[in-house]
Amino acid sequence: MEIRKNRAVVSIVIALCLLPAIRVAAMAKVRGLGFVLDEEGKFRKVELHTRIKLGGGKARPYHHAPTAISITEGDSSREFSRIKIVTILGVPYPLGKDRLVINADGSVTVWDWRKRTTRTYPGIGSHTSESSTGMSPNEKWAVSIPAYSHGGAIVHDLARGTSVHMYKGEDIFSPRFSPDGARWAAFSRKELIIHSINDSTKQVAPIPNADGRSFPTNLVWSPSGRHIAGVIHHDGQTSIVVWESSGKLTATMSAPLLLTKAWPAIWSQDEKGLYLVIGNEGTGQKHRLRTEFLPIK
Repeated sequence: MEIRKNRAVVSIVIALCLLPAIRVAAMAKVRGLGFVLDEEGKFRKVELHTRIKLGGGKARPYHHAPTAISITEGDSSREFSRIKIVTILGVPYPLGKDRLVINADGSVTVWDWRKRTTRTYPGIGSHTSESSTGMSPNEKWAVSIPAYSHGGAIVHDLARGTSVHMYKGEDIFSPRFSPDGARWAAFSRKELIIHSINDSTKQVAPIPNADGRSFPTNLVWSPSGRHIAGVIHHDGQTSIVVWESSGKLTATMSAPLLLTKAWPAIWSQDEKGLYLVIGNEGTGQKHRLRTEFLPIK
């Protein structure tokens, strides 16, 4: 009888000790990533859902594991569409009005959030958190970034199943395709590179005040394909830089203090400015995401 009582006491003690861990494991969080501009010209919020899972180590007893990405209904908080995910690497980004490109380590998923359908392309995922794979609008071409430092870029012809490794020995960031799919552009540490898909034609434009320490990211084409914008981090400063698609520099502007690193700028339909995503939800500072219009002067 005494042994049974001792066992019961031990079981209760163990359960009480595990209760905080169980609570931690069950906690779910929602983090705002950015916005998409739908066909009606309205912003819809994109959110990342995570669940805290136990890690198994003293230094990192738990971690935030992604579970889903959702899009809200217009300006409200009501959820419109959701996709389940098990991993994510790099920054998701809009592809046209109704798709998101979600990069994982080794594969890419294109999610049509309006139709609630997905297509997954194995073997073309970028292996770096700094850059997601660029996908052409017709989903016939892709440009990925290898895992190792100075890995260049790999151009994938998805229709033929062939690949070409370019710019070996250089850091390449944020490859993205033009709206018509005829060109792709990317950043090196010092330059904007613009390539034609059908031939070897390319333009190269310097990044203002850049050197080997510059970190360019979030390249985005304008709706017409006539302009390209990006975010340049250099020497403690962050700038929004705009070029014509010929490579001619158009504008260099200071970025707001709370410009998010997790989402690209959004071009206005008239291409007279950019909607910047401001805030850092889910990082502990809890600055709610919003957009701020930056006219191009």
